[in-house]
Amino acid sequence: MPRSSVRACATSSAGPGHAKPAIEVFRAVAATAAVAGPIMVIYVRVEKIERLLARVAKELAEVANELAERCTDALEAPGEAQCIGRH
Repeated sequence: MPRSSVRACATSSAGPGHAKPAIEVFRAVAATAAVAGPIMVIYVRVEKIERLLARVAKELAEVANELAERCTDALEAPGEAQCIGRH
């Protein structure tokens, strides 16, 4: 909300000569902004963590697929079965 709008809202609702309610409105706006900043920082960090977890999940899926292929190959060639995990 632009400051001029907050000022107009504060002075019109309080009436002339009543500065205390206007100050309370400014404090409320400042408190809201003070809380919104850290919340936005947390939101951005959560988004970054979600992207990182998605990347890790993709890599784990690739590793699982490769391991499944190796196990399938090892089961098809019985003489090789004891060699899984020694590569």
